[in-house]
Amino acid sequence: MRRVLWCAVAVGVFLAAGVAGLYIGRASARLQRADVSQARLDAARKAWKSGAYPDVVRLLGAVPDSSSFAAQARFLEGRSLWKMNRWQAAEEAWQRALELDPLVPEAVSGLLDLYFVEQRSAEAERLCVHHYPIEPDPHDRTLLLLELVRQDAEQLNPGDAARLLEPIVTLEPENYHAVRVLGRCYVQLGRVSEGLALVKRAIGMRPEDTEAWFTLVWCLSEGGSDRLGGVWDRLPAGALDEARFLRCRGIWAEASGDPDEARRACESALARDPYDRKAHYQLARLLRRGGETVAAEQHEAATQRLDDARELLGACYTQARQQQDEPAPELCDEFRRLCHVLGRTAQADLWAQEAERRGAAKPPETARDTRRSASPPLPRPTERIACRRVA
Repeated sequence: MRRVLWCAVAVGVFLAAGVAGLYIGRASARLQRADVSQARLDAARKAWKSGAYPDVVRLLGAVPDSSSFAAQARFLEGRSLWKMNRWQAAEEAWQRALELDPLVPEAVSGLLDLYFVEQRSAEAERLCVHHYPIEPDPHDRTLLLLELVRQDAEQLNPGDAARLLEPIVTLEPENYHAVRVLGRCYVQLGRVSEGLALVKRAIGMRPEDTEAWFTLVWCLSEGGSDRLGGVWDRLPAGALDEARFLRCRGIWAEASGDPDEARRACESALARDPYDRKAHYQLARLLRRGGETVAAEQHEAATQRLDDARELLGACYTQARQQQDEPAPELCDEFRRLCHVLGRTAQADLWAQEAERRGAAKPPETARDTRRSASPPLPRPTERIACRRVA
């Protein structure tokens, strides 16, 4: 009996030692993998400083997402891919970095730079609005909002945008957004055939996505092309529920000699987006030609109000820069008001938080803003009444 008991104890000790050894072995392996990832990241940083971007990508590609250094690795990988003009791959790396660690601010900055060149303002706004509440640094939160204003105020001209995008499209011929926007730039620069070919190529990549289809409609609409009539029936489902398509349809209908259809299209556009400045302008022209002076004046006032608000927003951005990107409370509240006038509700709400954090009085209620938006046009930007410098 004693012999059996000793055998059982021996077996138990042996098994316990085996299990402990297994855990120790796994822990050791994890430490070794962490050491390897750290070494790769360190080597990649040295390669980055010397401009050896392909080496950076090669080194960091071997760092698994399970590594504690993965978010840093994906960010630096994306930065190197950006330098190599592989923007689509860079975007994927930065997005992965944020999935691994939402507090990688450099990845947000990289994506915003990319969205700026590729004219993806809606995605830029979604990114900033999403990241704002989780960004721990108050100054960086302010910079997110100022970046949205900057991107609207300092848009690239078609020539500069084309020069940036041409090498991207050469290296990444399947880069949907780069191909689409380069096509639009070419049309604006008078290289219409080349531009339309690129836009149609983008449509072929994502036939159900409305972005490339709108780029095609916009290019044909701006050029006064009679080919636009054959596009409407080919649009993907839901496209004509978007205000921007309806506005272009109104412009086309007027040019085609159908003012009634043009009016219906513009009114439908404004029913979906009452802040569409071009739709207001187009409808005002149609109403004035039809002798409806009072209604025309209302839409002309709305056009002026939106124009002024956007121009004032740019002036306020200049003031914020003069204040070292730390806008005074009154200026934050002015950003809020102007964003509300322009229909940028999410941005307006965040500027209200900025104003309150910086000590401004509680912003007016939304109802008051609504009444103000129905008032006469804003002061001309040259008067700088709303954007006075705050001491």
